[in-house]
Amino acid sequence: MLSQSSPVSYFHIKQKFIGQILIDAGLVAQPQLDLALANQHMPIYNHLRLGEIFTLRGWVSQKTLDFFVYRWPKLIVEVRKNGRKIKLGQCLYEADLISREQALIVLKRRKQTNENLYGLMLSYGYLREKTLYYFIGNLYPQTQAKRKLRTLKKFRKSHIIKDVAIRSDQKETFCLNY
Repeated sequence: MLSQSSPVSYFHIKQKFIGQILIDAGLVAQPQLDLALANQHMPIYNHLRLGEIFTLRGWVSQKTLDFFVYRWPKLIVEVRKNGRKIKLGQCLYEADLISREQALIVLKRRKQTNENLYGLMLSYGYLREKTLYYFIGNLYPQTQAKRKLRTLKKFRKSHIIKDVAIRSDQKETFCLNY
């Protein structure tokens, strides 16, 4: 996560390796990165880039990979340097981390219950906490991010959330209300 006081440039953001970005975002684990890096030295994979191995193995979608390679660095600069406000839900959709259907389900539930939107995404198992925290921490100024994270923590206290992998076809609810 970038601090508010550090100078931000597209070049600086672009220098972070895709494997580390995906780990930080909770989309792949260190053993997956290690395996993909080892695969790059095998004749069958040596012509592939790291991200291509991730997509080939089904760990991330091509759309997610493209988002983090091409769109994410520019978004960070827009937010940090230019103060542009980004809608988190739209960003998650662009990154192929939630589907339109999932967003509609969560929005409908929120309208009925007035519960925290992002907490509902977690409780339905659409996102991992680490992924959501990564986006919040990078797309919002520190004070706003802290406020959003506090709200999420309150939501967690009233719900049991099972941290599940992101699945666009997932239909089950992983939330038990107290």
